[in-house]
Amino acid sequence: MNCNKVKQLIPAYLEDSLPDKQRDAISMHIKGCIECHKQFEADKKIWDALSLWEGIKPEPGYISRFWTRLSLSETWYERILRKIKYILGIPYRVNLVSVTVVTLIIIVIGTGSLYLYSYRNGSNNAMISQLNKEGIDIDMLDNIDLVENYDLIAHLDLFEDMDILEKLDFSDV
Repeated sequence: MNCNKVKQLIPAYLEDSLPDKQRDAISMHIKGCIECHKQFEADKKIWDALSLWEGIKPEPGYISRFWTRLSLSETWYERILRKIKYILGIPYRVNLVSVTVVTLIIIVIGTGSLYLYSYRNGSNNAMISQLNKEGIDIDMLDNIDLVENYDLIAHLDLFEDMDILEKLDFSDV
């Protein structure tokens, strides 16, 4: 018999649950092998210590009380959800799943609107850069409202009076 097999069978040997032929083979091996003999002695000390241990009988109804208490206790994820609800100030009766869904909807709407905004600005920037390449003045584009209504603005008396005021020299005053 090899050492690995003997070491595996030592607990059964100590329980005296092996057939006589196997028990004799293990006994012969333990007497001849120092390493297996040390393992046998260590297991025997543990076995002897366990035999001194007195069993404790539980009180009547202990098992049913244990399982009842266990079924009423919170699981780890229920404790985490309760703490998250407490931190966020969510009333306990509000379902955290519904709060999560509403939060995700808000995030999706916000992200979508930012995407549309950046897409529109990106296309405007592309248009402006194209106009720059063509030599169109960007300042004119900023004042496009004035350019569209130039005919009306040119005939206003107010601007004629402003031309006169610009020509006057107020440095003497």
